Amino acid sequence: MLNKDYNKTLIYIEMPIMPLKETKRSVSSVNQIIRQYNTEIKEYGEISQLAGLAAITVELNDMLMDQQLRFMFISLILVYLCLLIVFRSFRYASFTMIPILFLLIWQPSMLVLLNIPLNISTITVSSIAIGVGIDFAVHITERVREEIKDKSGLKAIKIALSRKSPSLAEATIALIGGSIPIFLMEYEMISQFIILILFMLAFACISAILCLASIYSARNGKLLEEWR
Repeated sequence: MLNKDYNKTLIYIEMPIMPLKETKRSVSSVNQIIRQYNTEIKEYGEISQLAGLAAITVELNDMLMDQQLRFMFISLILVYLCLLIVFRSFRYASFTMIPILFLLIWQPSMLVLLNIPLNISTITVSSIAIGVGIDFAVHITERVREEIKDKSGLKAIKIALSRKSPSLAEATIALIGGSIPIFLMEYEMISQFIILILFMLAFACISAILCLASIYSARNGKLLEEWR
Protein backbone atom coordinates (compact mmCIF):
# COMPACT_ATOMS: atom_id res chain seq x y z
CA MET A 1 0.00 0.00 0.00
CA LEU A 2 1.59 3.26 -1.24
CA ASN A 3 0.72 6.91 -0.79
CA LYS A 4 0.24 9.34 -3.72
CA ASP A 5 3.88 10.46 -3.77
CA TYR A 6 5.20 6.90 -3.53
CA ASN A 7 7.48 7.87 -0.67
CA LYS A 8 5.67 5.93 2.06
CA THR A 9 4.69 2.28 2.09
CA LEU A 10 2.46 0.36 4.45
CA ILE A 11 3.51 -3.27 4.83
CA TYR A 12 0.97 -5.72 6.24
CA ILE A 13 2.25 -8.78 8.09
CA GLU A 14 -0.25 -11.53 8.76
CA MET A 15 0.13 -12.86 12.28
CA PRO A 16 -2.53 -15.29 13.54
CA ILE A 17 -3.66 -15.48 17.16
CA MET A 18 -1.05 -17.48 19.07
CA PRO A 19 0.01 -18.02 22.66
CA LEU A 20 1.81 -15.04 24.12
CA LYS A 21 5.19 -16.75 24.12
CA GLU A 22 4.98 -17.54 20.40
CA THR A 23 3.61 -14.07 19.64
CA LYS A 24 6.55 -12.46 21.42
CA ARG A 25 8.97 -14.65 19.48
CA SER A 26 7.33 -13.73 16.16
CA VAL A 27 7.27 -9.99 16.93
CA SER A 28 10.93 -10.13 17.97
CA SER A 29 11.87 -11.94 14.75
CA VAL A 30 10.10 -9.38 12.57
CA ASN A 31 11.70 -6.47 14.44
CA GLN A 32 15.11 -8.09 14.09
CA ILE A 33 14.64 -8.29 10.31
CA ILE A 34 13.57 -4.63 10.26
CA ARG A 35 16.61 -3.55 12.24
CA GLN A 36 18.88 -5.50 9.93
CA TYR A 37 17.26 -3.87 6.88
CA ASN A 38 17.60 -0.38 8.35
CA THR A 39 21.28 -1.01 9.07
CA GLU A 40 22.30 -2.53 5.73
CA ILE A 41 19.99 -0.89 3.15
CA LYS A 42 19.59 2.74 4.17
CA GLU A 43 19.31 4.26 0.67
CA TYR A 44 15.76 2.95 0.22
CA GLY A 45 14.42 4.56 3.37
CA GLU A 46 13.76 3.38 6.91
CA ILE A 47 11.18 0.93 8.21
CA SER A 48 9.56 1.48 11.61
CA GLN A 49 9.15 -1.26 14.18
CA LEU A 50 6.19 -3.64 13.97
CA ALA A 51 2.89 -2.16 15.21
CA GLY A 52 -0.57 -3.59 15.68
CA LEU A 53 -2.32 -5.90 18.14
CA ALA A 54 0.53 -8.44 18.49
CA ALA A 55 3.19 -5.81 19.18
CA ILE A 56 0.94 -3.92 21.61
CA THR A 57 0.07 -7.16 23.45
CA VAL A 58 3.74 -8.07 23.85
CA GLU A 59 4.66 -4.55 24.99
CA LEU A 60 1.79 -4.41 27.45
CA ASN A 61 2.72 -7.80 28.90
CA ASP A 62 6.36 -6.75 29.37
CA MET A 63 5.24 -3.53 31.06
CA LEU A 64 2.91 -5.36 33.44
CA MET A 65 5.59 -7.92 34.24
CA ASP A 66 7.99 -5.13 35.25
CA GLN A 67 5.41 -3.40 37.43
CA GLN A 68 3.71 -6.41 39.00
CA LEU A 69 6.42 -6.96 41.62
CA ARG A 70 6.11 -3.32 42.67
CA PHE A 71 2.33 -3.56 42.89
CA MET A 72 2.60 -6.74 44.93
CA PHE A 73 4.86 -5.08 47.52
CA ILE A 74 2.54 -2.07 47.69
CA SER A 75 -0.42 -4.40 48.28
CA LEU A 76 1.45 -6.21 51.06
CA ILE A 77 2.38 -2.96 52.77
CA LEU A 78 -1.16 -1.56 52.59
CA VAL A 79 -2.69 -4.78 53.93
CA TYR A 80 -0.13 -4.89 56.74
CA LEU A 81 -0.90 -1.29 57.72
CA CYS A 82 -4.61 -2.12 57.80
CA LEU A 83 -3.92 -5.09 60.07
CA LEU A 84 -1.89 -2.89 62.41
CA ILE A 85 -4.80 -0.46 62.65
CA VAL A 86 -7.39 -3.20 63.20
CA PHE A 87 -5.48 -5.42 65.64
CA ARG A 88 -3.38 -2.66 67.24
CA SER A 89 -0.70 -5.27 67.68
CA PHE A 90 2.54 -5.69 65.79
CA ARG A 91 2.67 -9.40 66.64
CA TYR A 92 -0.83 -10.30 65.54
CA ALA A 93 -0.52 -8.26 62.36
CA SER A 94 2.82 -9.90 61.49
CA PHE A 95 1.63 -13.46 62.09
CA THR A 96 -1.60 -12.86 60.19
CA MET A 97 0.49 -11.95 57.13
CA ILE A 98 2.40 -15.26 57.12
CA PRO A 99 -0.31 -17.29 55.27
CA ILE A 100 -0.33 -14.66 52.51
CA LEU A 101 3.44 -14.97 52.10
CA PHE A 102 3.06 -18.73 51.73
CA LEU A 103 0.32 -18.09 49.19
CA LEU A 104 2.61 -15.92 47.05
CA ILE A 105 5.32 -18.57 47.20
CA TRP A 106 2.89 -21.24 46.00
CA GLN A 107 1.61 -19.19 43.05
CA PRO A 108 4.45 -20.08 40.62
CA SER A 109 3.94 -23.74 41.50
CA MET A 110 0.25 -23.40 40.63
CA LEU A 111 1.12 -21.98 37.22
CA VAL A 112 3.40 -24.92 36.49
CA LEU A 113 1.03 -27.53 37.96
CA LEU A 114 -2.00 -26.26 36.05
CA ASN A 115 0.05 -25.63 32.89
CA ILE A 116 -1.14 -22.01 32.79
CA PRO A 117 1.12 -19.61 30.89
CA LEU A 118 2.20 -16.30 32.36
CA ASN A 119 0.15 -13.71 30.47
CA ILE A 120 -1.58 -10.37 30.94
CA SER A 121 -4.37 -11.94 32.99
CA THR A 122 -2.45 -14.34 35.23
CA ILE A 123 0.32 -11.92 36.26
CA THR A 124 -2.24 -9.78 38.09
CA VAL A 125 -3.32 -12.67 40.33
CA SER A 126 -0.75 -11.92 43.07
CA SER A 127 -2.25 -8.58 44.10
CA ILE A 128 -5.77 -9.99 43.93
CA ALA A 129 -4.80 -13.05 45.97
CA ILE A 130 -3.42 -10.81 48.73
CA GLY A 131 -6.70 -8.93 49.09
CA VAL A 132 -8.88 -12.03 48.85
CA GLY A 133 -6.72 -14.40 50.90
CA ILE A 134 -6.12 -12.16 53.90
CA ASP A 135 -9.78 -12.48 54.88
CA PHE A 136 -9.31 -16.08 56.05
CA ALA A 137 -6.32 -15.23 58.23
CA VAL A 138 -8.12 -12.24 59.76
CA HIS A 139 -11.09 -14.42 60.78
CA ILE A 140 -8.82 -16.96 62.52
CA THR A 141 -6.72 -14.34 64.30
CA GLU A 142 -9.70 -12.31 65.47
CA ARG A 143 -11.38 -15.41 66.91
CA VAL A 144 -8.17 -16.42 68.71
CA ARG A 145 -7.88 -12.95 70.22
CA GLU A 146 -11.41 -13.21 71.58
CA GLU A 147 -10.93 -16.67 73.07
CA ILE A 148 -7.51 -16.04 74.63
CA LYS A 149 -8.97 -13.40 76.98
CA ASP A 150 -10.34 -15.98 79.42
CA LYS A 151 -8.91 -19.33 78.25
CA SER A 152 -5.54 -21.05 77.99
CA GLY A 153 -3.56 -20.82 74.78
CA LEU A 154 -4.25 -24.28 73.36
CA LYS A 155 -7.89 -24.23 74.36
CA ALA A 156 -8.37 -20.83 72.72
CA ILE A 157 -6.84 -22.12 69.49
CA LYS A 158 -8.96 -25.28 69.49
CA ILE A 159 -12.17 -23.33 70.02
CA ALA A 160 -11.23 -20.75 67.38
CA LEU A 161 -10.47 -23.42 64.79
CA SER A 162 -13.51 -25.53 65.60
CA ARG A 163 -15.86 -22.56 65.21
CA LYS A 164 -14.22 -20.75 62.30
CA SER A 165 -12.73 -23.50 60.11
CA PRO A 166 -16.07 -25.08 59.02
CA SER A 167 -17.57 -21.75 57.97
CA LEU A 168 -14.43 -20.73 56.07
CA ALA A 169 -14.25 -24.12 54.34
CA GLU A 170 -17.95 -23.97 53.44
CA ALA A 171 -17.58 -20.48 51.98
CA THR A 172 -14.59 -21.58 49.89
CA ILE A 173 -16.36 -24.70 48.61
CA ALA A 174 -19.43 -22.64 47.72
CA LEU A 175 -17.33 -20.14 45.76
CA ILE A 176 -15.52 -22.90 43.89
CA GLY A 177 -18.75 -24.80 43.21
CA GLY A 178 -20.46 -21.70 41.90
CA SER A 179 -17.58 -21.08 39.52
CA ILE A 180 -17.55 -24.54 37.95
CA PRO A 181 -19.35 -23.27 34.79
CA ILE A 182 -16.20 -21.26 34.05
CA PHE A 183 -14.71 -24.48 32.64
CA LEU A 184 -17.25 -24.21 29.80
CA MET A 185 -15.98 -20.80 28.74
CA GLU A 186 -14.30 -20.77 25.33
CA TYR A 187 -12.09 -17.75 25.98
CA GLU A 188 -9.02 -19.47 27.38
CA MET A 189 -7.25 -16.46 28.91
CA ILE A 190 -10.24 -15.49 31.09
CA SER A 191 -10.92 -19.09 32.13
CA GLN A 192 -7.26 -19.57 33.15
CA PHE A 193 -7.43 -16.39 35.21
CA ILE A 194 -10.58 -17.50 37.08
CA ILE A 195 -9.26 -21.04 37.63
CA LEU A 196 -6.02 -19.69 39.10
CA ILE A 197 -7.96 -17.35 41.39
CA LEU A 198 -10.08 -20.27 42.66
CA PHE A 199 -7.02 -22.40 43.39
CA MET A 200 -5.36 -19.50 45.20
CA LEU A 201 -8.57 -18.98 47.18
CA ALA A 202 -8.57 -22.63 48.28
CA PHE A 203 -4.90 -22.48 49.26
CA ALA A 204 -5.52 -19.23 51.16
CA CYS A 205 -8.13 -21.01 53.28
CA ILE A 206 -5.89 -24.03 53.94
CA SER A 207 -2.85 -21.84 54.62
CA ALA A 208 -4.71 -19.62 57.10
CA ILE A 209 -6.06 -22.56 59.09
CA LEU A 210 -2.92 -24.70 59.18
CA CYS A 211 -0.23 -22.01 59.37
CA LEU A 212 -1.88 -19.89 62.04
CA ALA A 213 -2.83 -22.96 64.08
CA SER A 214 0.79 -24.15 64.13
CA ILE A 215 2.16 -20.67 64.88
CA TYR A 216 -0.23 -19.84 67.68
CA SER A 217 0.32 -23.30 69.20
CA ALA A 218 4.02 -22.63 69.69
CA ARG A 219 5.28 -23.60 73.15
CA ASN A 220 1.96 -25.33 73.85
CA GLY A 221 0.10 -22.04 73.53
CA LYS A 222 2.25 -20.26 76.10
CA LEU A 223 3.47 -17.81 73.45
CA LEU A 224 -0.10 -16.78 72.78
CA GLU A 225 -0.84 -16.37 76.47
CA GLU A 226 2.01 -13.87 76.79
CA TRP A 227 0.23 -11.55 74.33
CA ARG A 228 -2.85 -10.98 76.50
